[in-house]
Amino acid sequence: AMLLLKGPAGLPTILGALGACALLVDGRRNLKKPGLWIGLTIGAALFAAWLLAVYLRVHWQHLTVDRSGAQEAEDRMFLRSGLDVLNSIIAPLLVLIYAFPVSIGLPWSLKIARRLPVRSPERNRIRAIAATIVASLLIGVFAGITNPRYSYVSMPLLAVLLGAAAAIEWDNDHLRPASNRLANALKICCILWIVAHLILTVVAFKKIAQIDPREHVETPRALLIATAAASLMIGMGGVLGSSTAIKRRAWSAALMIVLLGIPFAEMKNAERTHFSGRAAGRELRAAMGGSATVSAAAIIRDLPQILYYADVPVRAFGERGLNDLADAPGARWVLLNQDEYTNLSLFAPRGITRITPLRLVNDTVYLAWYNPAKSPASAPAQP
Repeated sequence: AMLLLKGPAGLPTILGALGACALLVDGRRNLKKPGLWIGLTIGAALFAAWLLAVYLRVHWQHLTVDRSGAQEAEDRMFLRSGLDVLNSIIAPLLVLIYAFPVSIGLPWSLKIARRLPVRSPERNRIRAIAATIVASLLIGVFAGITNPRYSYVSMPLLAVLLGAAAAIEWDNDHLRPASNRLANALKICCILWIVAHLILTVVAFKKIAQIDPREHVETPRALLIATAAASLMIGMGGVLGSSTAIKRRAWSAALMIVLLGIPFAEMKNAERTHFSGRAAGRELRAAMGGSATVSAAAIIRDLPQILYYADVPVRAFGERGLNDLADAPGARWVLLNQDEYTNLSLFAPRGITRITPLRLVNDTVYLAWYNPAKSPASAPAQP
């Protein structure tokens, strides 16, 4: 599942889990169980099947693969400067800061595990999960990962540690003396979630209103209003009542967090739709016809979503392939960004005809009919 979700970025977490088992006595014992390796083999086989399906599609449809991401990962594997080394060391620290307050579960759970019996299953599980997180972050350091977002993969495990620590402490009555403070904290959380939900609902409505009218998006007013009302009622139920109603307030806070995902998701969906390029893609297809092939260079990197929504055959020349695009024989449709259009217009003003501007939120791209026979012999300057 980790490989299918994040691809190679999930390897540090998988290797960290295996390394954590190897360091723990009970973990080494579990490494001898065939079930573990059978599960890993099945997971690896599913990932390999997905890779094979992608390879066959690329091969049969003669698609051009954008290797810029793989090239960046390959370059990052070797730290070439002191600044890169420093950034790779800082990255896991930033990840834990971003995960606050859930990241409190890492040191807290380890502190609790030290008090548990040596052979306790809870102790071994906490140590294994914590070691997995730490090992995956350290692997990221040695792999040259300088962007914190590539280390997010193991962060969901922090929630498991925090939940385990809280449950063990509650069962051992260590949290009882602080029950009043915990109840008041949950009351404050309920108030904060009510405010957050109302703010996100307003923002979601504003984001939806900003969507390009060409997208013809229907505003989910009823869903947003009903969710906000439910969150308000649940939150008020958590705020009111006995000061020792910890469980009720905890359930209220948990349900409000779930409900908060709805306006947040609608807000993000509106942002994605606003920048999706779907309307531009439909206009491109209508202008050139669904069966024609369009040639593209930097658009492949900058705005590939236009080509996705256009659903037309694409001849890709790579993100820096404007010269190759201009030199390729045969008249054809081309899709150019602003810089490419400017350069090709100066290079071959008579070679570009039937120009159709396709406007996006922050960009304008140009669909044009390009005839290299009407162009000079020298290639345009690469933007």
